[in-house]
Amino acid sequence: MHTKVVTVVGVLLALAISPAMPVSTAIGAQAGVTYTWAGAGDASSWASPGNWLPTGVPGPTDEAIIDGSVEVDIGGDIEVGGLHLGPETSLYGTDHATRTAYTLTVLDELSWNGAEVRTGLTVASGAVGSIDGDPLYFPDEESVPLSIDGSVELTGALKLRAHVDVGTSGHLDLNAAHVYRVCDCFDPLLTIDGRLSASEGTSQIVTDGAWNGEVSVTPEANLIVRQSSTATGTFSGRGTFTLLGTMSLADDINITDGTRLRLGDGGLNSGIMVGAGDVHGTGVIELAEGGWLATSVLDPAITFLSNGGLIGDTDHAPNVGFQGVGQLTIGTTAKVFAGTRLCIHDDTSERQRPTIRVPSGSTFDVRGRVNPHSCRADDGLLVGVPGSLLTFTRLALVDAAQLHGTVDLNETGMLKAKRIDIDGAEVEASGRRTLIQAARELTGRPSCIRAPGFVPVYSATALNLRRFPEAPASCLTNNPKVLLDRTVSGRQSVRLGRDPGNVMSGLVRVKITRASERATITIGGTRFELSESGKARGFLIVPANARLEVRVPAGRAHVRLTRSGWYLR
Repeated sequence: MHTKVVTVVGVLLALAISPAMPVSTAIGAQAGVTYTWAGAGDASSWASPGNWLPTGVPGPTDEAIIDGSVEVDIGGDIEVGGLHLGPETSLYGTDHATRTAYTLTVLDELSWNGAEVRTGLTVASGAVGSIDGDPLYFPDEESVPLSIDGSVELTGALKLRAHVDVGTSGHLDLNAAHVYRVCDCFDPLLTIDGRLSASEGTSQIVTDGAWNGEVSVTPEANLIVRQSSTATGTFSGRGTFTLLGTMSLADDINITDGTRLRLGDGGLNSGIMVGAGDVHGTGVIELAEGGWLATSVLDPAITFLSNGGLIGDTDHAPNVGFQGVGQLTIGTTAKVFAGTRLCIHDDTSERQRPTIRVPSGSTFDVRGRVNPHSCRADDGLLVGVPGSLLTFTRLALVDAAQLHGTVDLNETGMLKAKRIDIDGAEVEASGRRTLIQAARELTGRPSCIRAPGFVPVYSATALNLRRFPEAPASCLTNNPKVLLDRTVSGRQSVRLGRDPGNVMSGLVRVKITRASERATITIGGTRFELSESGKARGFLIVPANARLEVRVPAGRAHVRLTRSGWYLR
């Protein structure tokens, strides 16, 4: 062996150089050398010095540049300082004896531009990287993940056959990027234990995921997830996270101020949130058409908007809840499943009144039990303003209700509350005997009732229906007027009143009392059968502007005729 002494900037270095060791390798290990793939050796092996310029093998402090249409076998687990992969490059490496893919670890900087990587790849903690073009991560052993422990920006479309793990120190930023699996033969999983962010444009993830760390979406971005996932982490950034698959909450999640978690896309794609965890925070949950929320929201500062989604079901969430002060506001449509108990919990310190509010143009489809209060207190409110639609398929129990929009109660629908105000509401019903029942007080009258084959009967606490086959399907307005209230013997005729326009007929309520023995009573051509006590009740439908004749040819009776309202054309 020969010894050579070299002086560099006043420092004496003694390098023992073997004739078989290239000078560039010895220097590169100390100073960091940029190696470019030339393929002049065996044209495939990373470890062959002749394949690199300068001659040598890149190490932990060096940078390796591989470009062009080449295939490189890393041959084992290796570390390199920097790595540049061109768009036509293929990197591979598998221990065929154990059928395990080797791993290449980048310690400083990764530049991955569309290359195919068919071996394990790790971006170490503290390292940075960029992935663009149309890269493919397709190791021979799908259990070997692409591990990101540093900070990596993705601007292309990353195709996966194996898992991607973003470690606790890792950060993957999607800049109008896409991550998706390339086939159904494997189930690659994107696991976020560190941070996933979307900084610009629309990014999509089309593979299963596990959101255990922080997911951050800026206001300029929209992150769409189309596959199944689990979640226990935080959603932040004031942007929009759109879920089009199923997200199962293994534990609680947090949505920070202004960040929007959207379930569904308003089309055929559904977004479902289920699981044992709860939702906390100060952000926004939007239930779009196709969205389905089957877990509890437990913070008063969460803003909830429903634009066509479903809330709860018997199997997943029999007690979906919204805790605290504030409102559950229906954006366009919300459907509450049968078996679901939807509660807005009270804030015991503030004691403000929780409210479910249905704005104009919105629909609240109630198929389960709805409690706009704490499920303990009795101070909640259900509000439907003019132009809104509330449908009740099953029995709905609330504390108080102000129903000024359209209320649709089908054959099985019913609303119960302590206090109910239905002044100006439009009620559509199809046959249940009791539609609306207030334990204490029912105030107001609907502006319109559509109940073909039935007529409304009011009391101080309830709105009931009585079967009357002649009742048409058109709108019955609330326009009460007493037409006659006197004892009649012989004939008496009355008019319904001035036709207000667009009127087809009027509904007249008949009440007969104190009829003498043997009296016969005919009103508008209809004979009323008297009870043994000389009483009778019923309804008549009389054409607008017609005269209504009361005949008591024998004896006498007290007759009260009340126009309940008009049937519109």
